[in-house]
Amino acid sequence: MEVINLGLPWYNSQDNLNLLNFALTLNPDLVVSYGGANNIVDLSLAQLRESGYPQWLRWVVALKRYSLFLYKAHIQLKTFLDRWSHTSARSVQSETFEVFFPRALIEAEAGRVFVKPFEQDMLEMKRRVEAQRAQFLLVSQLRAPLGQDWLRLQKERGQSDARFLDYERYLDDMTFYTFHEVVSRKLAVEGRLNIIDTIQYMHARLVLDLNVFAKENKIKYVDFVSLVNGKFSLLTTDVHLTEDGNEQLAAVLGDYLTPGNR
Repeated sequence: MEVINLGLPWYNSQDNLNLLNFALTLNPDLVVSYGGANNIVDLSLAQLRESGYPQWLRWVVALKRYSLFLYKAHIQLKTFLDRWSHTSARSVQSETFEVFFPRALIEAEAGRVFVKPFEQDMLEMKRRVEAQRAQFLLVSQLRAPLGQDWLRLQKERGQSDARFLDYERYLDDMTFYTFHEVVSRKLAVEGRLNIIDTIQYMHARLVLDLNVFAKENKIKYVDFVSLVNGKFSLLTTDVHLTEDGNEQLAAVLGDYLTPGNR
């Protein structure tokens, strides 16, 4: 058996659709899609203003599109640049906890510009793959609110905002599912979520919707998140698996490939 990994950083489902054109030239028997976390919701200028984004950031992001994806990229870039400047990381960390998205925005945008576009891309991917007489398999992606490696690095440098350390302790006994329950209650009671909770909430909405979506559209589906009980400990960043996590994902795919299981 030959396995070709075509996963690329920051690729969303639309990017993967474009990549699929190349993948199909390799004449695969099976195409596996493991993703969703990069399909971050787009937000309008008015929504950003209501959500408290700083003026300078609104002008910067205006060069392309307003999106949570770009804000997250901004956070990661500033953290990377912190290797040379010890002032930037603390500023970005503060923004992470001080930017809030209202409930009406989150509920309206989650399905319309996050869940539904991803599902439409998966339907198109299935159509193209099956047109080549290959099989298509959709696998749910595990995601955590914070990346453990990043937190560890910040603590070693003594640079981490105390609120991040409190947040890490807050997550210690949680899983993908219990965290979603907590955040859902928080959204119902407080009517808003910070940037970390918003992104995780929207990703959970996608994962929870995929079971029904796959059945309705006759897509072969493996719910990896539920098979590992949503353990955050299997992630080294917010989305990248540890060695143990990769082994468990490989075992799940191995079971699927076993004759008689498909």
